[in-house]
Amino acid sequence: MDYPPTTPENVFFQLPHVFKPLQSLNAVILVICLGSATGVSGNGVVWFVVVASLIISVFATVLFALKIHDSVLHSLTGGSLPWELLEMIYSFVLSVLNALSMWLAFGFVGRVHEGDYYGGYVAAGIFLIIQSILYLVPTILIYNKIQVNRRSEYNDPNPYAEGGYQTA
Repeated sequence: MDYPPTTPENVFFQLPHVFKPLQSLNAVILVICLGSATGVSGNGVVWFVVVASLIISVFATVLFALKIHDSVLHSLTGGSLPWELLEMIYSFVLSVLNALSMWLAFGFVGRVHEGDYYGGYVAAGIFLIIQSILYLVPTILIYNKIQVNRRSEYNDPNPYAEGGYQTA
């Protein structure tokens, strides 16, 4: 048996699920970066986004590792919300929030008093750019997959939709 298995049993080798552990790891790095900087007023917003990102990404990673994501979501929503749609929504929201937090983190550098530590905000800003991308890519991949599935289910009533009026 190959290790690690590259068969469908190992979900983290498939797109977009390969990003889940990366999101979790990057969120831990963000907590370390923010923790190393001197606190300034207003940085609670960035802390909230980073901790929410950490909790959501670790939760999604654990659900996928245990292969119980569908059953948990089905028990919570009664099957009315597919996992792909939920993942696309939370990925989009966290991508936008991380991008806004990046802007705030870079802005906090100027609010740190002289002689205090501001490097954590610079590092956090850089890793927030990465985190925003790590959430944006799955959003785009899932959106494209949903659009392809919708187009394949759509039956155009126009008999000439596939070709032109003249097929000769």
